[in-house]
Amino acid sequence: TGEASSLRTASCGFSPPEEETPASTAPASPVRIDGVASAALAFFEGLPRFGRGAASCDWTGWETCAAGKSGNFDILIDDGNIMAMEPTSGKRSLDRGPRINSANDETTSEWLWLSADKVIDASGMCVAPGLVDTHVHFRDPGQTLKEDIFSGVEAAKRGGYTTVVMMANTTPPIDNVEALEYVLKKGIKTDINVKACANVTVGMAGKELTDMPSLVEAGAVGFTDDGKPIMDEQLVRSAMISAKYLGVPISFHEEDPKYIGVPGFNDSKLIHDKLGIKGADRKAEYSMVSRDIKLAIETGAEIVIQHISTAEAAEMVHYYREQGYSNIH
Repeated sequence: TGEASSLRTASCGFSPPEEETPASTAPASPVRIDGVASAALAFFEGLPRFGRGAASCDWTGWETCAAGKSGNFDILIDDGNIMAMEPTSGKRSLDRGPRINSANDETTSEWLWLSADKVIDASGMCVAPGLVDTHVHFRDPGQTLKEDIFSGVEAAKRGGYTTVVMMANTTPPIDNVEALEYVLKKGIKTDINVKACANVTVGMAGKELTDMPSLVEAGAVGFTDDGKPIMDEQLVRSAMISAKYLGVPISFHEEDPKYIGVPGFNDSKLIHDKLGIKGADRKAEYSMVSRDIKLAIETGAEIVIQHISTAEAAEMVHYYREQGYSNIH
């Protein structure tokens, strides 16, 4: 690291795990990273995913690829705002220190600038570890008119995200190994870590569990029927038990249809009077959240309550985490 708000990082080169592909025999494979000056300037976290041999440098904007060298490269990120996350408190801080090439540190500045293979001007940007989004919808397969894996990744990179986790409510849904392999193979062709959840139930119908062990073996990092609630409590309990055994989280779309008239509208006197319709009662969400928190406490499964929209649900999650149930998110 350099001084204050500048970072000096040696990052480009790597070798794959010896047991997978010995570095001495592995063919060179380029690592391509577009948009290096994205909002977070934090793309290095994703590099090891490419473990296919010692990397050569094929980064957009590098005309000579650091004078034709391969292996490790020194990159100077200068004059950015450093985003720090305190691991125990969870508080974020924004550190705006003096530039390393300020008048009071000319020697350090000159040495860093001259020794760096690449200098990135991060003025007005944030410098942070690679961000992770665990809930993205890339609509691939089936709805690529809206988005696809490649366009979704481009947007993620612009925001400094180096890892994303795709939801499984595609068309068709990701309820089998073949569908999962399709999205993961596409993800490998991108510049960041693209992970995917698989469905909890076959066809997202809420009737039968998917082959969860096979899906985890094929690369699923979690399970969800996002977009649809799972009403069968015994089925949810069984899914949680399996997820706990497999060591992956399970995420829930909490919305009991019996409390919902017209989706998308809160049930209120204003909606009744102005539109003459019944909307969605708050109980539609928090009743399901209550059920699944109790099942998570019973089974020990890691659960995620998705897109909370009521104070009651948020307070329940907060309360049980305060009681020490760190498996509830």
